[in-house]
Amino acid sequence: MTGPEQQTYDLTGLTLPISKKGTGCPFDPKIIQHALDVDRRKCRRVVPMKVLVLGLSRTGTVSLRHALFELDYFDVYHGSSFCNENPRDCEMWTEALRGRFEGGKRFERSDWDQLFGHCMAISDAPSYAFADDLIKAYPEAKVILTVRDSPEAWRKSMMSTVIPTALAHEEIGVVGRILMAFAPKTYYQPMFGMVIKYTRLLDVPSRGVRMYEEHNNWIRSLVPKENLLEFNVKQGWEPLCRFLGKEVPPKPFPHVNGSRDYLETLGSFQKKTGADALTNMAIYLGIPLVVAACWAAYTRQVGSRSLVPLTLLQAEWIVGRLWGGKR
Repeated sequence: MTGPEQQTYDLTGLTLPISKKGTGCPFDPKIIQHALDVDRRKCRRVVPMKVLVLGLSRTGTVSLRHALFELDYFDVYHGSSFCNENPRDCEMWTEALRGRFEGGKRFERSDWDQLFGHCMAISDAPSYAFADDLIKAYPEAKVILTVRDSPEAWRKSMMSTVIPTALAHEEIGVVGRILMAFAPKTYYQPMFGMVIKYTRLLDVPSRGVRMYEEHNNWIRSLVPKENLLEFNVKQGWEPLCRFLGKEVPPKPFPHVNGSRDYLETLGSFQKKTGADALTNMAIYLGIPLVVAACWAAYTRQVGSRSLVPLTLLQAEWIVGRLWGGKR
C-alpha cells in the first residue's frame, strides 16, 4: 500500500473468500492473526452503515456477527477486529475514548467513517459505550440490542471470561508493564486499560446485574421502538430476518464463541503476545540466553503443562527470575 486511496476498503487489500448466499461465513476471526496494518485515519466510508449492534459483550455478539455475514453484511466490526485483524485500530479507539471520557474531541460521523467505513455493521466493545454517538452519526441504521436470558446469566458469563482478564490486566506489576512495552503493537496497550476503566468492567462482580439493566434501558431510551430489535441469539433467524427485511437462510443459525471458545482464543492471543514481548526484550537488551534459560526453568516448573498459554503475568515471572526478585 502506498497511498490513502489504496488503504480505503476493498477489505483493505486482504483477499478473503466472500461467501455466496447459504455457503457459510466468509472467514473465521480465529485464523486471521494480525493480518492488517492499516492506518484508519487514511480511510473513508465505502459501504453504507446498516446495522448497529449495541448490546454488551457476552450477549451473543460473535454469533450475530456470523449471522450478519450470512445475510450479506460485510464487514461486521467486532471487538475481535482490533485484537485479531487490525491492531492499529486501537490508535483511533484510544482517541475516541479520550474524546468521550477525558475531555478531548468527541468523535463525529467523519471520524467513525474512517474507523469503520469498510463495515456495514458494528458490534461489541468498545462500540456499545458510544451508543448515543453512533446512533446520532448513523440515524439511518437499524439498531439491535443483544440480550441474555437474564441479567444474572450475563453476569455469570462475564465472571467466567472477561472479568478474569480485566483483573489480570490490572494486577500486572512493574516488571509486567516493562514487558508490555516490548510487546508488538504497543499502541493498543493504553486502550485496554481505558476500556476496563470506562466500561466499568471491574464493577461487574458487585454491580453486574444492575449494570446490565442500566445499559439496556439506556439503549431503549435512545431508539424508537420501530427501529429497535431486542434479540436473543437463541431466537434464531426468524425475528432477525424479519427486522432486517431478509430471507431466512437455509441453514441453522450460527452459535459460536461460548465461554470455552472465548478462553481458547484469548489464550492463543496472550501466548503470542507474551512470547513476542520476550523475544523483543531479548533482541533489544541482548540477553537471549538468559531468557531462554528462564523459559526452560519455567517449562520445567509447569511440567506436563508446559504448553499452557504464556500470558504477560507468566512472562513477568520469567523476568522476575532473571532479575532475582519479585514483581
